[in-house]
Amino acid sequence: MDSAEKGLLVPLVGEEDEQVNMRDGFFQEMRRLGYIAGPMVAVNSSMYFLQVISIMMVGHLGELFLSSTAIAVSFCSVTGFSLVHSLLTRHCSRLFGFPSAESDSASDYELHLCLKSTFLNVYSTLKSDLLHDPSFEFTDESRLWVERMLDYNVPGGKLNRGLSVVDSFKLLKEGKDLTEEEIFLSCALGWCIEWLQAYFLVLDDIMDNSVTRRGQPCWFRVPQVGMVAINDGILLRNHIHRILKKHFRGKPFYVDLVDLFNEVEFQTACGQMIDLITTFEGEKDLAKYSLPM
Repeated sequence: MDSAEKGLLVPLVGEEDEQVNMRDGFFQEMRRLGYIAGPMVAVNSSMYFLQVISIMMVGHLGELFLSSTAIAVSFCSVTGFSLVHSLLTRHCSRLFGFPSAESDSASDYELHLCLKSTFLNVYSTLKSDLLHDPSFEFTDESRLWVERMLDYNVPGGKLNRGLSVVDSFKLLKEGKDLTEEEIFLSCALGWCIEWLQAYFLVLDDIMDNSVTRRGQPCWFRVPQVGMVAINDGILLRNHIHRILKKHFRGKPFYVDLVDLFNEVEFQTACGQMIDLITTFEGEKDLAKYSLPM
């Protein structure tokens, strides 16, 4: 009778010692396999963590949730908890607004992590370009001020506006792979929109005398900033055209891009004017919002 058949029989009293020995042998075998598999799991974990290190590093940009989620997904995948990995990626994909299709959802979520990581890396490149712009001789103090101002105001939101530029360009390519240059340029253009939004918000908070923005004090309320924020807003606006000039000047659509940003700024300024002059304290009149068609 082989061991498989013996395992199906009710053990007799005389067989208790043999049963104990089999149990001890099982645990010894598991320990032995653990010694073999342990280093492999450690090496694979290290390799996988290196792949997501850029995602983990975005925590200082207010994306701590994204960082911790990436680590959890990586750990589950490497250690073999496939069910947990599947559930976690499916849950996170829903949190990030991806479709509920189970087969595509996890894949889309992982692509989203990659896209957001690449997008944030391009921000670092653009910021470095601006801080070392040869057209202006920065002092150490002024360079630190601009860097702090950018990190505080530009990448703090959900980045949906900027990321939508990259997604839209991918759709226009109709399934074709994007080149490295196309990825960078679409990210750079997306960041121009984020810069424009930051410019609007910094000045709007001053006009509205707001207190907080994106869960933190408005930039002009930060100690030692005050009305310097007005000039910072102007800087943010001019950064857009520095970015466009550096990366798009040789493109046939460069003039159209510049004109588009100017037009958006004009329309936004007009809308802001209507908002301000029709909402004086004690004189609110919604009829003033009517515009002739």
